[in-house]
Amino acid sequence: MMIVPPFARLLSVGPLILLVFVALAGAGSVAAQNLIPLAKPVKLPPALLHLPDQPETSLESVMKKSGQDRYYLLHLWAPSCAACIPEMRQLDKIHEGLAQQGFTVLFVAQDSSGNFTVPAFSRRHDIATISSYIDKRATLLNYLQPAGLPATYLTTPDGWIIAYHVGSLDWKQMATMAPPAEAKPQR
Repeated sequence: MMIVPPFARLLSVGPLILLVFVALAGAGSVAAQNLIPLAKPVKLPPALLHLPDQPETSLESVMKKSGQDRYYLLHLWAPSCAACIPEMRQLDKIHEGLAQQGFTVLFVAQDSSGNFTVPAFSRRHDIATISSYIDKRATLLNYLQPAGLPATYLTTPDGWIIAYHVGSLDWKQMATMAPPAEAKPQR
């Protein structure tokens, strides 16, 4: 018997919803970029994050600080994840371009000893420009329950997940993605 995590039950997407989502977002759409639109948006949980050697802060305050009108790509990864290495290298090169497209990329390491492993990972793999928050309690991982890492979640400016992808993405292709065109999710 297959056990389906609670979040996964919300991920069923009907063909009509996918078609509407693609039509609203256009050629550089989320769906065209291998993100799977949700049938019904899911609110991000409260989570405490911190940068290495910095005090904890809430995910909500991190998002507010980044800008009220931004869509977010919440990227969960782990220093022990082999598939995360090429992704983080690509993201290191293009995250500023994504910001110009209207996205804020929030990198969140899922690692209880992140103060040591995250900076070491960045040095070892020559990742210089991105800062990664650390979710040492794995709050996001436990709530979202992705089938693996890396996992990326597209959220609205007010913290509702509207699309996701589990596994590696071609981030060079993602650099052309546009935020959903005034597509307000139905809650």
